[in-house]
Amino acid sequence: MLRVRASLTAAALLAAGALGAGPVAAHEDHIHEVPVAGCYSLTDPKGDAHVDNVPQAPNDPDLDILGVVLRTTPAGLQAYVKVADLQGGPMAADGHRFFVDFTFNGHVFSMEASHYKYGTGVLRDALAATGKAAKTTQLTVDGESVTDPTADRGFKASGLKATFDATADFVLMELPYADIGKYGGRAFAGTITNVAASAAIDEYALSSIADTTGEGRAWTIGDNRCFTVATKLALSVTKYPARRTVTAKLTTASGQVLAGRSLTYYVNGKRTAVVRTASNGTASVRNIKPGSTVRVEFAAVSGYLGSSAQKKV
Repeated sequence: MLRVRASLTAAALLAAGALGAGPVAAHEDHIHEVPVAGCYSLTDPKGDAHVDNVPQAPNDPDLDILGVVLRTTPAGLQAYVKVADLQGGPMAADGHRFFVDFTFNGHVFSMEASHYKYGTGVLRDALAATGKAAKTTQLTVDGESVTDPTADRGFKASGLKATFDATADFVLMELPYADIGKYGGRAFAGTITNVAASAAIDEYALSSIADTTGEGRAWTIGDNRCFTVATKLALSVTKYPARRTVTAKLTTASGQVLAGRSLTYYVNGKRTAVVRTASNGTASVRNIKPGSTVRVEFAAVSGYLGSSAQKKV
């Protein structure tokens, strides 16, 4: 899908001094929580990011979408766009732009965000002041034809946020429920349709699409399976002459410790204690009689599967 945003020329803005001199550091906030590796709501082949969808053009890894993960949080909708090698910008230009589109309650939403190696996003934001170009981070709802100068482009004020994380190779977009309800006409529930994502070279008023995935797909709101992480419990026993101390350690399946989580201890089948894990993922119960059977359980919570372990002490 080609996105055109026609307005003032970049040359005119440069002449007017709208663009500061020299490069600036790339905006690369680190995303601390990412989906389970390889789990996607939408998938896309690697190596198919060709500018203007010309197969003969070289693949641009900075624009090469591998998958998209949608997620609901207490605050809003999140879309994680996984890129083969997210850099400061594409090979052929300063800026790159990503789109995540969906239809909800008959309204077409487009979450859009750009990033630039040399800080030239000021050009796009200056163009946006005309009302004919989208901002660097922009929500569009029910936008009309860009070829008609009188048409409503559908640009909406919103709390949409975007993070470009070159460390994890993700672009994260976050749209508050309040905005979806406001422009969608009802509370965000059920299913969204026509889910798609695109990556493009950003040329301030024109986005040249290189990769698109998922057009026509549906997604059930609240399907957060890609953020449900398996856990495991390991038990160790410290022996004293007349008692035992049993220590449980809670980690993810990959070994990351989980602090501040409640573990339930059962001794010989009887619930004995509920203890929260410390910063190292451990929780202990003392004064257990020798020969007892101890079972420890971690109940599933949002984002984590439950687990258990048992040991005769």
